[in-house]
Amino acid sequence: MKKAITLILFLLHFIAFAQQKKTVPSGYITFNSNATFEFKNLVMEGDNVTYFNDVTKSQANFSISAIKKIVDNTGATVYDSVKTNVKKGVQEDVVKKPAPVVIKKTEEEKLVYKSSSKILLNGNKLKSDELEALLKTNTNVYDKYKKGKSDATIGTILIAGGAGLFVGGGLSNVQTANSGKSGGGPAILIVGIVAAGIGIPVRIGGVKKIKSAVEQYNALPGRPVSFLERSELKLTANGNGLGVALKF
Repeated sequence: MKKAITLILFLLHFIAFAQQKKTVPSGYITFNSNATFEFKNLVMEGDNVTYFNDVTKSQANFSISAIKKIVDNTGATVYDSVKTNVKKGVQEDVVKKPAPVVIKKTEEEKLVYKSSSKILLNGNKLKSDELEALLKTNTNVYDKYKKGKSDATIGTILIAGGAGLFVGGGLSNVQTANSGKSGGGPAILIVGIVAAGIGIPVRIGGVKKIKSAVEQYNALPGRPVSFLERSELKLTANGNGLGVALKF
């Protein structure tokens, strides 16, 4: 009997522990200071929150009391301090609270779509591996881009192959007719038309996915700018002599 009670208590403790622990693969975390950052591999366990900061390339650890809101990469709210406090009966002025500050991308950080194989960053065409490295910061955006790229490539192959079969089949039939021989037929022409007809919507759908991935990437928060990047050190000279000016 004593062993059974001990086992039950252990199982209840394990279940309670499992219920308290929550993991989120990626998303955005907003602190009480209204600073918002992207995270990976976030773990909520009791009053403790840990996650990987992709900017500093390090593990961060905070108390849940320092956090205002946690949203996953689908936009679903994982934690909201306002709703939590209301449930606990804490009076809080929700109306007067400012919205979380999201660092928007600058024009230099945004991608510009020219074609499925030509996407620019700050006026320069990105190589395939450079573009994928940027898009990998968000799983949804990267997966949509890869799917769109695959569909666009398949669509192009079908269109080009179908057109080749149609033209080749047509020339073959003309040569056969001019030589007076029997043979030829519309089979190759039909296959070419069908292949090209399938390829056109496949390529259009792929291009739309690539454009959508670029738009979603541009809508993501920009990279936080450090003090050293914002600051500018200049040597100044006037009638009183030389000096150093720090602008930030």
